[in-house]
Amino acid sequence: MELQPFNNLTLKDRVIGRLRRAILAGSLKPGEALSERDIAAQLGVSRTPVREAFAALEREGLLAISPHREVRVVSFSPAQRQDARKLRALLEGYALYRAMTADPLGVDTRLDELAGRFEALLANELTTENIESLLENAWQLDAEFHTAVIELAGDELLRQIWKTRSIIIWLPTTPPTFSQIDVASAYMKSQAERHRDIVKVVEAGDPQYAARALTTHVLNTDEATDTDFLSLSTQLASLSNS
Repeated sequence: MELQPFNNLTLKDRVIGRLRRAILAGSLKPGEALSERDIAAQLGVSRTPVREAFAALEREGLLAISPHREVRVVSFSPAQRQDARKLRALLEGYALYRAMTADPLGVDTRLDELAGRFEALLANELTTENIESLLENAWQLDAEFHTAVIELAGDELLRQIWKTRSIIIWLPTTPPTFSQIDVASAYMKSQAERHRDIVKVVEAGDPQYAARALTTHVLNTDEATDTDFLSLSTQLASLSNS
């Protein structure tokens, strides 16, 4: 596969983000060997940020680097992805419960701001020229929304787990890679609506209900089909006050 350059921006974090998205979306296939030189050429950057990105993504568990410096995309089974999604859902539900019991107004204000920024993206007309950059912004804003929940909890251990960018955080995520404008537009509108729904639940002021709603959101389901798991997430959240 080929990656599109990002207008001469060569910052390490942008390279990490681009490669992470390509891995999680499946553009870079499980088991695929990656060449530092080829990736650098495709992105239009020097080899140094690519080398740094490889090291960072190895720490996240998304790449494997052999003693001979061969770099390959790590393979994960559907069961592993689902397990990671559930672990992340538990973390975020617990974090939102803690945040709301500590500072409900602060949580409402921050998440409302981030939901508004996502909604502002919808004011941009999608074109073939800007579709990739707008989807990148949408994915980054989605990550910022969920990161804010963790930070608002005021739990240093949770924050440290999140900062590791482990596969628990990223593996459940499938970044948008749509090339069709109507499909991309529908995705962005859906994500904006789902974030706004979380804000409305937070505004209602019930920490347990909000934790359950966010858990359902992270599980990427519109209905509480896994009632045992959702019940567990609510019980875990309530433990933060015991």
